[in-house]
Amino acid sequence: MNTTSAASLLTSLLLAAAALPAGTIQQFPRHRDPLGFSLSLPPGWQVDTSVRNAIVVRDGSRSSWVAVQPLLLRTPTAAGEWLGQAMGQLSWLLPQARIVRSARRPEGLDTLVASVRFLLDGKPAQATLLCVIHGRAGMLYGIGAEAGQFAARRPLLVQVLQSFRFETPASSHAGGAGGGPRLAYVPWQDPRENAFTVEIPRGWTATGGLFRFSTVDVRGAMEVRSPDGQIRLIAGDPAVPPHTVPNQMLAMTGFPEGSWYSPGYNQRFLVRRYVPGVQFAAEYARSKLGADCAGLRLIETRELPHESQQLSSLYRGFPGVAEMQVQAGETAFTGARDGRPVRGYLFAGTLLISGQGYALWLVPFLHGFVASAEATGTAGEALSHLIRSMRMNPQWVARQGQATAETSRIVSETHAFVSRTIDEAYWNRQRTQDRAMRHWSNAMLGQTDVVDPETGETWTVANGRNYYWRKQHTNVVAGTDTYDPPDTSFTPLLEY
Repeated sequence: MNTTSAASLLTSLLLAAAALPAGTIQQFPRHRDPLGFSLSLPPGWQVDTSVRNAIVVRDGSRSSWVAVQPLLLRTPTAAGEWLGQAMGQLSWLLPQARIVRSARRPEGLDTLVASVRFLLDGKPAQATLLCVIHGRAGMLYGIGAEAGQFAARRPLLVQVLQSFRFETPASSHAGGAGGGPRLAYVPWQDPRENAFTVEIPRGWTATGGLFRFSTVDVRGAMEVRSPDGQIRLIAGDPAVPPHTVPNQMLAMTGFPEGSWYSPGYNQRFLVRRYVPGVQFAAEYARSKLGADCAGLRLIETRELPHESQQLSSLYRGFPGVAEMQVQAGETAFTGARDGRPVRGYLFAGTLLISGQGYALWLVPFLHGFVASAEATGTAGEALSHLIRSMRMNPQWVARQGQATAETSRIVSETHAFVSRTIDEAYWNRQRTQDRAMRHWSNAMLGQTDVVDPETGETWTVANGRNYYWRKQHTNVVAGTDTYDPPDTSFTPLLEY
């Protein structure tokens, strides 16, 4: 089934299910997405590819939508059976949904059209879903709106859905190198006190270092930006101070929540009740990253209890401290920059230090990025490497005394753990889902993606062969049915 026939089938089925004439066709600008699809986008509508391996297009008031979701099934499943089982999984799009009627279609493929009632922002709403399955692959198409507006908006929703096409992703190049060079890293040294080094991608710029506010209040922080300005990495923030938890003694001596308290030695604490990492991450994203991410919207915010427990265990035994506990969390968000979609991620871990009669808290872990949608993978890789590569300067540590030496050990161990956590974070999980969407897109277009395992270069080529080969030092790719290269100048490629 090619893209054109799929769109034709889709339109005829939805119009038949709605018992609606096609109506007047309006002309809208075409949105071409880096993930490999395009559609006509009415003014004010927004495309969201951040959730559940689906493409959702919503109007400005978010009272109606169009949805497309590729399906890759573990075992062949009938369309009706799959849709019945999947209603719970679709609660992010169709809260409290129930199928009010459904009908199979005789078009050859296993096809089911269903009318669904659900709630949209708490209001009664209506949707028409089309599920098409062929073997272990399928597609789910849908249109939905508030119940009182569904009939009036249906022609426009069908038109937007009809315009949907899979295309070659912007990052792929048929017959040419599409992956680009892998990131190469170079060391970057703290320019302020030579306290630490990290590795950043070659050609990128970094600012920051170790900021000293008092003898014991030192805060490591840096920002790293890609040459094209599409990626900004964040590791710490010197403007985030140490905090002291409000108590009766502070209040009696004139230090209520929100004030600054100084015990001396140029040390200053912001009086504020303790904030766990997940809440701090969401607050920081909204308050500090809006300039790089207009219309910022949090799409996933979650606590990390296992990671919190592991990080807390690394602080046990710190000299002279009664109790130290880390609570970690993460948030992923979307927005726009210069009219183009951007994605962001933030990991935060707050450290609560409790003793007899006092409680302090710090933010030793604050790592994230803001990147254009197509550069999210590169941003995540660079951030993880940056954190993993951090090394304290032994000479600087030796000059600071025993407490700092213990802190240096903890920094090394905790940053390695945080790096592994970020490797498994939201946008990396999304890239796994993006690959599923890419595989379905390729199937629709009659193509496949291949990679040179030696160089990392990628190509998109016509599918249908069992093996693929590259002519050495060129962009010539050939396919064969048996594991025999066209000649000795060809080296093997791998499908991915």
